Amino acid sequence: MIRKLLPVDGYPDFARDERTGMIVNINKSKHKQQMEMIERIKKDKEEIVSLKSEVHNIKNLLSKLLENDTNG
Repeated sequence: MIRKLLPVDGYPDFARDERTGMIVNINKSKHKQQMEMIERIKKDKEEIVSLKSEVHNIKNLLSKLLENDTNG
């Protein structure tokens, strides 16, 4: 079934699916750019989580070294 898309006033990149009422992005290049940006953000967040974990491990190692130095 072919869906009929109606333009959304004031938003040239969007249209409304007449059957479902859902708003869809009809600008394929902008949509692709947005999806790529979302993927970059996800990767950046994963890298931040990894870096936080590494910093936490380094802090623990430093604490152990300092503790051994003061006890030795």
